[in-house]
Amino acid sequence: MLQLRTIGRALLMVCALFVNLAWTERASAEVYLNEIVWTPNGSVIVELYNRSTSQADISGWVLQTNRGAHVIPQNTTIEANDRIVIASVGGLFDPIGGMLGIIDDLERTQDRVRYGILGGAPSPPPATGMSAPSLARSPDASSPTAPPRSPGLDGYFWTIDLTPTPNAENDVPNPDLGRDICINEILQDPNGVLADSVEICGPATFAGGGTSLSGWYFTTPAGVQYLSGTVPASGLLGIEVDPALMLGTTYRIDLFDPTGVRVYQKSIYGVPTPPAISHGDCPDGAAPPDGWDYFSCGGGSTYFPLHPSIGSSNAPGGSCQDANDPPSDEEPEDPNGNGDQTDGDGGKGDRAGSRDDENTRIESWGKVKHILGGR
Repeated sequence: MLQLRTIGRALLMVCALFVNLAWTERASAEVYLNEIVWTPNGSVIVELYNRSTSQADISGWVLQTNRGAHVIPQNTTIEANDRIVIASVGGLFDPIGGMLGIIDDLERTQDRVRYGILGGAPSPPPATGMSAPSLARSPDASSPTAPPRSPGLDGYFWTIDLTPTPNAENDVPNPDLGRDICINEILQDPNGVLADSVEICGPATFAGGGTSLSGWYFTTPAGVQYLSGTVPASGLLGIEVDPALMLGTTYRIDLFDPTGVRVYQKSIYGVPTPPAISHGDCPDGAAPPDGWDYFSCGGGSTYFPLHPSIGSSNAPGGSCQDANDPPSDEEPEDPNGNGDQTDGDGGKGDRAGSRDDENTRIESWGKVKHILGGR
């Protein structure tokens, strides 16, 4: 009998050791979200990277978005310092903005990214033909210096790769937000009378122009627009936005230099109502370079509804051209300077606050609030 008890205790100890080793292996896992590709057929593939020194068993882990979840199949592992691609997780991503997190079997967030109108990372443009731009971590998760998981400032660690590399190291350059060129104003007329436009502000806080925009480009979740022209000596250049970029429904625009470095982002999502047709920095160039909605762009502090002033200062003489005040060169009977566009009907601010899926988006955050613990 004593021998049986001894054997039983030994078995229990062995089982406990295996359980402890398994828990330690999973606890030490360092699994990163590394690249997300929206493919031409409408599916989405997600690349994961295991930065730890042992194999990671991710069976039953969850890819959680603000639209739903995808459970990773059993017998799915990632070797040490290696990557895998999880395919066919479409239907869980809102092209204009959302969140993706990877949650382990202990319900801990291993990593997460917020993109588009709900976070600092950009939303990639749609796939066209053989091209399928991706949302890519930069630097890659395998880089010598480990990038942070669940970064608080997503925009500085994620960018768009027009030539994605799923199952291989990301080679897109790191974002450098606020480096030099900025977006100073966005004009988006909710009534469609005036063409969508943005105002580029020159380098070194208007110390001089002369910067060629050849090869630079804008992206929105609806497309890519390549630029031309030179920022003038005044430091301000107006650029008409291609209607294909659908700024009125994508809300956010990102600016890249010719080498693919993302240098600025700006958004009109959630602008106040009744809507103005133009929103910009005051003083010029004062707003943060990493905003994704009206408030994170400095709304009410350094970013305001304005009378349109594309190509010229938003604060001539040091005074902001507030959309709610008469412009200095117009009569006061037109208080918004927009003719019959003062009633706010059909305006952008109204759409931003009443999109059919807006409540769904907001409510869904509660379902995945544990992801925000890594914020």
